[in-house]
Amino acid sequence: MTNSLGSQASKYTGAASFSPRVIPRPDYTIFRWGVLRRAYVLHMWYPLMFTVVATVLKPMYYQLAKGLFCRGWFDVLHTTFPLPAYVTHEDMIFAVGMTLSLTAVWLPNQLFYFILDHFSFLQRYKLHRSAAQNPSTSLYTAALLRQIGTHYVSAPMISFFLAGPLLRRMNTRAAQVDAIPHPLTLWKNFWVMYALNDILFYLGHRCLHSKQFYAPIHKMHHSFIGTKAIAAEHSTTTEAVLTAYIPFVAGAVLCGCHYYQVCIWFFCRLWQVYEDHSGYCFYGSVLHKLCVSHPVQAAMHDHHHTTNRGNFGAEILDYAFGTMDAWVEQGCVHGYLARATTTGKRE
Repeated sequence: MTNSLGSQASKYTGAASFSPRVIPRPDYTIFRWGVLRRAYVLHMWYPLMFTVVATVLKPMYYQLAKGLFCRGWFDVLHTTFPLPAYVTHEDMIFAVGMTLSLTAVWLPNQLFYFILDHFSFLQRYKLHRSAAQNPSTSLYTAALLRQIGTHYVSAPMISFFLAGPLLRRMNTRAAQVDAIPHPLTLWKNFWVMYALNDILFYLGHRCLHSKQFYAPIHKMHHSFIGTKAIAAEHSTTTEAVLTAYIPFVAGAVLCGCHYYQVCIWFFCRLWQVYEDHSGYCFYGSVLHKLCVSHPVQAAMHDHHHTTNRGNFGAEILDYAFGTMDAWVEQGCVHGYLARATTTGKRE
């Protein structure tokens, strides 16, 4: 697979393609060690960072959970509506916790990126958009209304009637306030959840780019060509199940995670997902150097939306399965940033 970077004679396949290619194929090997190094650092560091967040916020969870674990709320709900026998008052804390977690990550991120755009802050990190790539007001509004419905109707219902009982079945102590695992166990569980999420998302997302599924299921998400944070969850229900619900929950179910850890997992992972769709890449910033930001993945996913040629998920998986031809040909993150930043170069 040898070809000079940026060849003008290259032919592309993409969009509705399970295996997008550049002909002739570019040389992946020159980027091998950077990809491997980032994969190692990120898959060790982020589970550790999530563990720190979980440890810091644990006292707050104790106060919230003990207040909500009184049966009063559930009894009122149970006497007003016919609830399935398998649902208990313990599942209410999970539904409330998930709703608070989603709000705590969604609202600040939307406001942060809106402020950056509206007041032109940190524009050196903004990725270039042509007028045609910017979403229309109607599309933005549709995405906003859809996310409000997801966060405050669908997610609480799924948490209460499905995810909560399933987690209790896998771990009988999942709902107990005083049963939050030791930090080492939290780190191990976060590592499994992160790795499994990457694998399942990559496979599901790549399948949705096949000719059979792209138009009916996935094209709605690509209505955002120049992505914004609001685009992260803009998808059909089928896509949400395949690339969000299952990849997010699979590791938690496999590990028998505590309710609290699942809430923290959604909070931390969605923070990254919103950054990946934000249209900003904080490469070289203090946040990047502290490994708090997610800039390479943000640039990769922005490339995925603006060119629609590969980059289906985690960098290491696209590298391993050869689905980042257009990205490699352009010079990976440095090549893309040279083209996609507003000024055409890093200041």
